[in-house]
Amino acid sequence: MLSIGLFSCDMQKSADEVEFSLASDSALFQNVNMGDAPAEVRKSETGVPVFLSDTLMNYQTRLQAGKEEIETTVYYNFDEFGLFEIQADLFISGSERDSLFEKMNTHLTGKYGRASRRFESLSWTTPSASNTLIEISLSKEIDMEGNPFISLNYLEPLNEQL
Repeated sequence: MLSIGLFSCDMQKSADEVEFSLASDSALFQNVNMGDAPAEVRKSETGVPVFLSDTLMNYQTRLQAGKEEIETTVYYNFDEFGLFEIQADLFISGSERDSLFEKMNTHLTGKYGRASRRFESLSWTTPSASNTLIEISLSKEIDMEGNPFISLNYLEPLNEQL
């Protein structure tokens, strides 16, 4: 079962082919948007909760992509205005990581326009409902144990943080 909805299988394609989808048409990521309250996010998240508070939520899930299972960690950060940051770390290695990274890049570029490159990451911006900008970044990372992963981050900084 696809726990956080990053992938959906197309019935006309083989089981190994995957169509990439990050969110519904009305949501920024999964079924959530910046400014959502912790209770709204908790209700929509289907992963296994690791840590839950009013300011931080951490979920673990496994995504099915063709024959590959991808261990994924999702973080949601909140302030007094609601959700302001989402981070999804997808632990995948080798050529599968490069292929998934390119699918994510293509999806985000199609939705938000051409990416800017910042060091080893790609970034996009999009207007938010509160008339600020949301910064979206995508990067290939390695954790402290040497495990490669893809990190996808959505951040809506306060105006004085821009």
